[in-house]
Amino acid sequence: MCSIAARQGAQLTAFTAANLDPGDERELARAFRQVSRECTLLVIAHRFSTVQAADHVIVLDQGQAVAAGSHQQLSRTNEYYRILAASGAQPAARHA
Repeated sequence: MCSIAARQGAQLTAFTAANLDPGDERELARAFRQVSRECTLLVIAHRFSTVQAADHVIVLDQGQAVAAGSHQQLSRTNEYYRILAASGAQPAARHA
């Protein structure tokens, strides 16, 4: 994990999680929970295990924000989000 920018109360972090094994993914989730207690944490995620743990989710479709809310809210109210969740979050496949 690499901090791109940090400011008092906020941190922007970049990492690639696509190749993490389940143990490493759990460790990363633990680190996110710890950091998020101390500051605002912005995570760009493709894995729904990461998305589900977020307090607030912004759904992007071709670079445009199309919905926002918690995982639970979006699962109930947003068809595109439900499609992404069912597909295992491979958004590019929708437009392929």
